[in-house]
Amino acid sequence: FTSHQPLIVTGHSLGGSVASLFTLWLLDSLPRYGVQRLLCITFGSPLLGNNGFQKAISERSAWSSCFLHVVSDKDPIPGFLISESDHNASAATLTTPTCYMPFGTYLFCSELGFSCFEEPQSILELLMIMSSRCAESQNLNNCSQVINYGHILEHLRSKAICRGIVELPDSIGNPLQAGTYLLLEAAGVGKLQQEGVDMSYLAMDIAKRAEVQAKHRQNVFDPSKN
Repeated sequence: FTSHQPLIVTGHSLGGSVASLFTLWLLDSLPRYGVQRLLCITFGSPLLGNNGFQKAISERSAWSSCFLHVVSDKDPIPGFLISESDHNASAATLTTPTCYMPFGTYLFCSELGFSCFEEPQSILELLMIMSSRCAESQNLNNCSQVINYGHILEHLRSKAICRGIVELPDSIGNPLQAGTYLLLEAAGVGKLQQEGVDMSYLAMDIAKRAEVQAKHRQNVFDPSKN
């Protein structure tokens, strides 16, 4: 590895957590001048670190943008560390220092498509929804299904970036909410509406968080740039 070569760190499942920690060590240790951007890509990695850990990374935009976490809607591991009490609470209340929190960008994959999210509370809520569905469909302690992320990436590569017209609910009132609704549908959340998940409300809630996050980024101080 030289200062003129890009470095991509990857890991699957628990190996993704190791890859994330190694990338954080590199970001903190390597000289900043002349070093190409690092990129860490994890596949089906469990949550790593609490709310303080997540905030420390998110406040450094140059660090946070180095992490891409790929998650299948059929993979129980990314939400495995979310406790039963967390499932019974709303995502907005899960900000205690002991709660696991996501960081970086999450790419959610399903049979219907792919969608990216960056806002931590929204990511946590989606992980809660997906892990609840996995828990209902299979016993996590005896889970033998291995998600083929290589096949998922091939599908992403070959998928046409176009869609037909999707009928949106009347409650969706602006383009950001409409776009969020389509992202949730692509992530496979739309299949859960019959199970009591109100996707319209979820889309509006996530859109509001995205607006708040965008305003926060305009004013945030990034210590990694000094």
